[in-house]
Amino acid sequence: MVRPVEVVPPLFLNLSDNVFLFPDSSPKEIAVIIKSASGKSLNGTIKLSLPPGWKSEPASVPFELTKRGEESTVAFNVFPGKDNLTASVKAMAVVEGRQVDQALQLIDYSHIPIQTLLPKAEAKVVKN
Repeated sequence: MVRPVEVVPPLFLNLSDNVFLFPDSSPKEIAVIIKSASGKSLNGTIKLSLPPGWKSEPASVPFELTKRGEESTVAFNVFPGKDNLTASVKAMAVVEGRQVDQALQLIDYSHIPIQTLLPKAEAKVVKN
C-alpha cells in the first residue's frame, strides 16, 4: 500500500471531549492528550485559551515526551465565568519556541486511502 508523505507538527493536542457543559459555576476537568510526532525528545508547556472571565488551574503544565508516538495526558480544572455563553476552549503548546495548536484526526476505511486531518485543538464550552 502506498501512503503519501505527511508534513505534521512535532506533536498533536487532542481534547478529551468535543463539548464541555457547565450547568453552574462549578469547575470541570478538561484533559488534553499530547502525542509526539517527532523522532526526538520534546519538552515544553501546554495551556488552555479560554473565554474572557474563565480561568484554569493550573494556568499551564510542563510536559516531556521522549519518543515518537509517546502520549501523555494533562488535566486542567476549568472555572467558568459568570455569564451564560457558548464559546470555544483551545489547547496550545509551546515547544522549541514554536506554538502548536493542532489535533490529529485519522480517517481510515478499507475502501479509501487513509486521510490525515490536522484540525485546531479546540472544543465547545457551554455555560447555562
